[in-house]
Amino acid sequence: MKVLITGATGFLGTHIARKFLERGCRVVGLDRDDFYFWPDLAREIELHKMDVRAVLSRAHLFRGVECLVHCAAALHDSPEEEIRSVNLGGTRAALDLCLTNGIPRFLFCSSTVVYGYFEFHPPVPEETPTAPEHPYAVSKVACERMLAEYRGKGLNASVFRPKSFIGAGRFGVFQLLCDWIAHGAPVPVIGSGGNRYQLMGVSDLAEGVYRMATMPVENVTLNLGAESFRTVREDLGDLIAHADTGSRLMCLPAAPTKLALTVIERLGLTQMWAWHYKTADRDCYVDTSKARALIGWNPAQSNLDALKETYDWYVANVKDFREKIGLGHHGVLWRERLLGTVRDVLACGYRRGR
Repeated sequence: MKVLITGATGFLGTHIARKFLERGCRVVGLDRDDFYFWPDLAREIELHKMDVRAVLSRAHLFRGVECLVHCAAALHDSPEEEIRSVNLGGTRAALDLCLTNGIPRFLFCSSTVVYGYFEFHPPVPEETPTAPEHPYAVSKVACERMLAEYRGKGLNASVFRPKSFIGAGRFGVFQLLCDWIAHGAPVPVIGSGGNRYQLMGVSDLAEGVYRMATMPVENVTLNLGAESFRTVREDLGDLIAHADTGSRLMCLPAAPTKLALTVIERLGLTQMWAWHYKTADRDCYVDTSKARALIGWNPAQSNLDALKETYDWYVANVKDFREKIGLGHHGVLWRERLLGTVRDVLACGYRRGR
């Protein structure tokens, strides 16, 4: 099987590429950047460096592809105009490539952010009306709706909506979590931490994508998330115990903390975006029964397993990436240093108070 992955050099694209390679598939990648993690993959896949919006101009490079996995996107911290242009324009270009080259199957990476800020009682099934609250989420909903047009033209176009996925190579807000634990700083928790919050391991997500690409499913939308997860307090508490650095949980009152984070986000001083903090004190999980029935969804990792893998990888590899980027591909170095100062002040105050 020959598969084309857009956004192939990013965190998710890299793990999906590895999964297909492990299963003996031929992998073609498309991205604007080189591989940041595991550069050896550049020798194992056919990588084309280009903007996904321009893919039709070089359609001949992607002949013989049997499935296109579309992960390329401008993320939530990008300007609104860029989000709209890249996400909608790039998705339409990828769909048109399927028609031009006769690629029979298209898989779109959406997100559970399409459900809004989980102001209803979970678990949330796929049939739940979408309620996007951010330009990134709005773009994902618009792209999902775009697929209906191409299904009408005979394309098998399916959607996967993953919960927040973590694992080896994950930066962003999860680097912040790992960094503070590694330094023995108290870890802020919004609210009591008694809510259940679903994550998932990126290796499980890659397995789910592989199954959607190879099993006889057509034009489906599937939630994907961990099957085993507990409260925030339980999962993070056990992660802290695993790290054994002297860190602890520090519960903060939800309403004033969210208000403060809203202001901080608008000032551009944080990696914790509205999706993170507005759902942090709520039960936040989706119904995965449809994926279990259609593709045999049975993730190997619990929340805690995925958190431990993320933390252990971070501790073992952070020195190799320090000073190259801020908190993830879209991080800013000065912001990382500012947050590091806050971390050190809190850690120092915590040690003095013990």
